Amino acid sequence: MKPAGGAGRLKPVPASPGRGSGSAGPTGRGSEGDHPLSRPVQFVRGVGPYRAKILADLGLHTLGDLIEHFPFRYEEQLPPQRIDSLILNEPATVIGVVEQVRWRGGPGQATVNVLLRDGSGAARVTWFNAGHLRDKLERGQLLRLHGSVGEFEGLAQFANPRVEWLDADADPKSWHYARLLPVYAGTGELPSAQMARLVAAALTEGLPAVAEPLPEELRGRLGFASRAEAIREMHAPQVVADCERGGRIWRRLAFEELFLSQLAVTLTRRWSSSRGRSPKLPVTEEIDRRIRARFPFALTKAQDRVVREICADMALDKPMSRLLQGDVGSGKTVVALYAALTAIANRRQCVILAPTEVLASQHYASMEKYLAGSRVHRCLLTGNTSKAERDR
Repeated sequence: MKPAGGAGRLKPVPASPGRGSGSAGPTGRGSEGDHPLSRPVQFVRGVGPYRAKILADLGLHTLGDLIEHFPFRYEEQLPPQRIDSLILNEPATVIGVVEQVRWRGGPGQATVNVLLRDGSGAARVTWFNAGHLRDKLERGQLLRLHGSVGEFEGLAQFANPRVEWLDADADPKSWHYARLLPVYAGTGELPSAQMARLVAAALTEGLPAVAEPLPEELRGRLGFASRAEAIREMHAPQVVADCERGGRIWRRLAFEELFLSQLAVTLTRRWSSSRGRSPKLPVTEEIDRRIRARFPFALTKAQDRVVREICADMALDKPMSRLLQGDVGSGKTVVALYAALTAIANRRQCVILAPTEVLASQHYASMEKYLAGSRVHRCLLTGNTSKAERDR
């Protein structure tokens, strides 16, 4: 079964935006600390202080975080089959009666061994580090198991299978069903099965509080489910393909992430442009000629086009907000230097930022070749720059 959307959280709509911070995020969490989805995760049924610390290590701090902790894959359980029909190394579901229970090791690290029998044969079942099962398994219990089929001493064997206790007085037809089980990223202290129970409790408490960030008209036009429906479907899909990359539910959540990101950019740009005026930095023919003279080559048509667009922005009295995108080696650094020299020609100071010291040094070295002999004062400023040099 393919993963639903990569690791743990889909990050089609990762729970990360707003996670633990109380800021507005895809779940509809607002800035108010009393919003239901901002409630600390320890108060979710079944969590408590100890498990809350484990969840915090996974980045899950609030009720909203937990309902966005999506499965990284789904486990398909086929209807139960007879033990004598099991195929080695294939997943299978069986129902049988516990004939024998043995365990060894301490309470916390016990290895539990069970002999399970149905009308067709017997299978050995082993759980490692399963102290929590030691006192729950008894002779005569009716169990439903799901796992990969192995072999030991001539008998089929299941190692660490999923287990479900059945009511022997119930209608046997009620036991024979297929289902999809979500598999969650967890830890040794909080494995996937326990995580699934906590997420189920969180969904019961949190789904009614999930807000819808997409306009109704837009959702209708694109045929998208509501956010609450999408979250529910991610945890319990009717069709697994809907929740995998490119699927119907995956696309709805991915679209929402992009929609909210673009909305945030637009609002930030509007807020920035309303704060005040920026200095006009026009490019005259003389400035353009002197800048181009620094380069031992003519700019490409693409470089000329984006330089004109950037110059038009810089000549205005409102802040420029522009992304220049291009392949490696397409000449973005030259365009950045042109813009920097435009600011300097207008008697302004300018800084070119780089994400790492190595990249900053590389950019500085390449720009030094173009600025050799010029009257432009320049320097390289990194974390290793001495205080005296930094002050200078």
